[in-house]
Amino acid sequence: MEPEINHKKQISVIDWLVIYISTVVLVNFLVDHQLYPSQWISSLLPGGMNDVNLLFVHEILQCGLIVGGVLLFLHIRGTSIQQIGWQAPQNAQNYVRAIVYGVLTCSLMLMLSAFLTQIFPQWAATQNVVSTALQVDTAWGILAAFLSVGVMAPLCEELLFRGYLFHAVNQKYGTWPSVIITSFIFAAIHGQWFQLLPLFMAGFFLNAFYLHSRSLIATVFMHSAWNTFSLYLIVSLNVYV
Repeated sequence: MEPEINHKKQISVIDWLVIYISTVVLVNFLVDHQLYPSQWISSLLPGGMNDVNLLFVHEILQCGLIVGGVLLFLHIRGTSIQQIGWQAPQNAQNYVRAIVYGVLTCSLMLMLSAFLTQIFPQWAATQNVVSTALQVDTAWGILAAFLSVGVMAPLCEELLFRGYLFHAVNQKYGTWPSVIITSFIFAAIHGQWFQLLPLFMAGFFLNAFYLHSRSLIATVFMHSAWNTFSLYLIVSLNVYV
């Protein structure tokens, strides 16, 4: 059964591209020209200006622009956020499933990444967010990192991928082509080709869980559990992919 959307005008992949590209351009422009004083704001936070606070401040800007862009285009297209899946799951057990599936997804990614590292050690690279998380050593640092990667990143990424992009592609190509296409774009957007296969797998699982739960809120919980468990492994055990 395919997700249904009631709309006056179809949302489109072009909309999604505009939202994504404009967010990247605006973030870089505002930060580079100090129109968004990220360094000054981060200096006001506990611990002063450091990579964790900068990540937190940048994520606030990026998440705000993505959410705003998605809501703007939904309004232009005469539809609502509920019609791209932003609703609570009908079965409350899906919240528990989301957490379990998120932890399992993280574990499978860890094993697959370790396998790929053994085969292609010369191409393995530490992601920037991992390098930042390794610097976390205070209670505020843990909170800021959690809010960045465990709350804001899952929220805006699920709105972008399982929300807007999935439904835009689904309107033209159907459910399973949409799952494959959005999973691949989700992996490619993260910019680390070595992690393409693990991230594609994670995107596929998130899409599958969205189809099961019919709830973007549930997939945000799953994505958050994945990222939060990753953060725990990095900070507590120094284990990362």
